[in-house]
Amino acid sequence: MCINITPSNDYTGGNLELEYNNQVITLNRNPGSYIIFPSFFRHQVSKVQTGIRESIVVWVQSSLDEVNKLKDMFTKN
Repeated sequence: MCINITPSNDYTGGNLELEYNNQVITLNRNPGSYIIFPSFFRHQVSKVQTGIRESIVVWVQSSLDEVNKLKDMFTKN
């Protein structure tokens, strides 16, 4: 999970980008907005050009069986 902290007009760049179904999605930058996604999804934060970007990142671990179920669910064509 990633939670945005900094107001989006306080920095440029720093977009959280997530790849889903072969498309790159740029996520909401409003303070307090959040996204929960499996960590095996391709994701990145673009370079912050000006200002400071702050966020909270939370990792939750589950059993390998649960992770494999998620992978199967999200990677089927």
